[in-house]
Amino acid sequence: MKKLEEILASLPDETAGKIRDAFYELQEESMRTIIGGVAHNYNNLLQVIIGNLGLLAEGDSLSEEGKGSIEAMQQSSERMARIAEDLLHCVGSIHQRKDVTLDLTQETVKASQSLLAELGSVRVTYELKNGIFIKADPTYISKALRNIIKNNLEAINPDGTVSIQTYADKDNAIVNISNDGGQIPDDVMHRLTLPFYTTKGMASAIGLGLSAARGIIKFYHGSLAIDSTLEGTRTIVQLPSCPPPKKILICEEDNMANLLGRMVQKGGYQILNQHSPSHALMSYRANRDNISCVMIGINDPADMQLYQSIRSENNEVPILLLVDYLCDIEKIGNTLSVDRPVAPLTLLRSLEKLIPK
Repeated sequence: MKKLEEILASLPDETAGKIRDAFYELQEESMRTIIGGVAHNYNNLLQVIIGNLGLLAEGDSLSEEGKGSIEAMQQSSERMARIAEDLLHCVGSIHQRKDVTLDLTQETVKASQSLLAELGSVRVTYELKNGIFIKADPTYISKALRNIIKNNLEAINPDGTVSIQTYADKDNAIVNISNDGGQIPDDVMHRLTLPFYTTKGMASAIGLGLSAARGIIKFYHGSLAIDSTLEGTRTIVQLPSCPPPKKILICEEDNMANLLGRMVQKGGYQILNQHSPSHALMSYRANRDNISCVMIGINDPADMQLYQSIRSENNEVPILLLVDYLCDIEKIGNTLSVDRPVAPLTLLRSLEKLIPK
């Protein structure tokens, strides 16, 4: 690296910059290829260790000392598994994900607040825009945001400040995280997102946080950019935005409405729960532009009146009626009825039939 910088110093700044960027890009790509292969084999070997430790722990003839030793090895193995997962995230390998529509501003605030609870009194300012949505798995997005925010929090002095901003730009949702911790040297800037690079010392960190965050963001077709000046450092996360989540207005009795709400949320829908037909009708009128479907439990004439009132105002909005076997209802417009009791999967499939893609 020292020899490369000596050569680049003799070249025009623009040329040197292009060569330096190309070199680091090639270096990073090579590292990620190697890490992906290593992590895969590492996981296979780790499976043997964890599996056998689990079997040994079930034995009846172990002494207390033996149980303690196995427990210590299991804890270390779990730590090793988390490192292996970070390595795979560094190369953009994500498995067993469940992508849903997320409010990026809410996810950012949750990630920062959880860190503040751990790190204590740190000054953080917010400039937030509501209604910015992305499609991703909340576990992985939370991990990426936490890693980036933590990196900024650790870069400031005790009296320093981290600023978090969210906004939308055309088809992208953006998180801008900045700190006033001073400028990062150029030779460090180029290595910040490389796996195993850390300025904290290997005793306290292994240098996978930013690299894993970048891998997760790239997996979701986003980008992570870092720039630094004398005033501080700014990290910009950019992800493809998506339309707001579908909202389902549910009118049912108290306990049943809460249960149906949990079932519906499994499909990635947002819910508006109302426990009386009169309140449901007011909620529909106040939110009609954001409601994708109305779900009504038919229990008495007031529920039928709610159905007819909504239909008289809008013959197109999808309505799902939850009925008893002996209930015979004349369906008007885009209406579907489902017999109770209804399983979660049946409920979600019924919603998929009703709601346009």
